[in-house]
Amino acid sequence: MEEYCEISPTQLARKLRMDKQRIYHHIERMKRIGVLKGGYIVLPYPSYGFTLFQFRITMGKATAKERYNIKERLKLMPQVYNIYEYVGKETFLAEVRVKEAQEVFTVMKTIEDIFSNIVEKISINIVEEDTFKKPQALIRQHVGKHMLRTEDVMNITYPLLVKEIPSTDEMDILEYMSRHPFCKKIDIARALKYPLKKISEASQWINKTCLFRLNINMNMFGWRRYHFFIKLTKKERDSGNNIEKNAFINRITYTNGTYNMMVELDTSSDKELMEFTEELNTLPNVTDYDFARVIG
Repeated sequence: MEEYCEISPTQLARKLRMDKQRIYHHIERMKRIGVLKGGYIVLPYPSYGFTLFQFRITMGKATAKERYNIKERLKLMPQVYNIYEYVGKETFLAEVRVKEAQEVFTVMKTIEDIFSNIVEKISINIVEEDTFKKPQALIRQHVGKHMLRTEDVMNITYPLLVKEIPSTDEMDILEYMSRHPFCKKIDIARALKYPLKKISEASQWINKTCLFRLNINMNMFGWRRYHFFIKLTKKERDSGNNIEKNAFINRITYTNGTYNMMVELDTSSDKELMEFTEELNTLPNVTDYDFARVIG
């Protein structure tokens, strides 16, 4: 599913020369036992005319119920396409896409209302570049089922260049697909009340320009995910490349903020985490960094 970035079990069945019903069975089983928590599609929003922002929200003490309600309300915001929650720190990271500059103020006001009296600080940064390694490739490497060489890991950098920009209807379909990647086209047509033909046409954008990432339960493999927020003295890609060579990184995001680089790191032990922090301490262009473990 990761290698071919397919969202259709029918297409996957053809690739693997397996029965379609068997594919459905395995997907449902992986969901049931907790290995597969779902998936999502990374839409190249900048190529579609959107500007991306990261809202890093620091808040005061909150109960588990308050954190849950906050997350659910953030999910309902149409501009929010990704949300991260961290353990040990009262922090959320909301990734936002907007078409018009004034939308940022609307998003800011809504987030302030959601967090009400417990918000302490909101940092807003423009996303300049996102780089993804082939999704979860190192899961397979770590388990040992498919040993991968370094050159087998593919880097995908956004924004991609596209010749056309999706229409409003097509964007509605793409965003629904990005949140429900295992949903059948007929079910998408019913949910959005669009003709099935329009769904099929829009889905071609997925195959041409989008990246499919599985949401795998890392804990079942003994892995933990961390986000590092790194402050570089100069926004040089060369200094970032030294970090990109680390085998356990699967995403790097550059922004215009003070901490102008975010690294998504998957590790299977505290030793690997310490090795990465020691590596950061040796890089001359890294003046400061902060990190937190992702829990959702």
